[in-house]
Amino acid sequence: DVDSHDSVTLAGASSTAAQTAEVLKSDSVDAIIFPFEWADVLRTLEISRGAPKPNPALIVVAESLSTPILARSLACGFDGAVETQGKIDHAVRRIHDVVSGDWTLESQPSLHGLGLTRGLLARELVIEDTDDRHIADLVGTGLTDDDIALVMGWTIQKVRNRIENLLASNDLAYRTQLAVIRASLLKVPDFS
Repeated sequence: DVDSHDSVTLAGASSTAAQTAEVLKSDSVDAIIFPFEWADVLRTLEISRGAPKPNPALIVVAESLSTPILARSLACGFDGAVETQGKIDHAVRRIHDVVSGDWTLESQPSLHGLGLTRGLLARELVIEDTDDRHIADLVGTGLTDDDIALVMGWTIQKVRNRIENLLASNDLAYRTQLAVIRASLLKVPDFS
């Protein structure tokens, strides 16, 4: 176990999102380590905090670190990743490197050129007005520019300009990113 290593002091363990949210506010924690299965919990906490970057390094732990795990971890807002299979000294060294900024998910060769940024899924969209919200919703449902123009009663060029402005104001490169972020923010109402 990592917590039995000489250079690691375990501050505690949390088993709920509320406990984890409290730890994220702490100034005395260098790193918070999550199992990969908590990626969506972290994404939700990051959105609710509204902070651009937390003080403690956020590290995902998985049995092995495949490119899909690294990509999802980066998109959900993690800073680094550690494998559970392997030597404890290697895991502790990796945690130290993540905390010091010497190792980041963004610097991994397997993720270069994918257009991913840290926390891509863990943020709100910048929406200027109701039309922008409608455009984001329609892109998120998979409609083409032609279909969006028909729904909105606009020219195709106006739709393309509005989508381009949404992408630029949210630092996004692809409309797929806009669609995924918008879809991830939608909540299904509970009618019960």
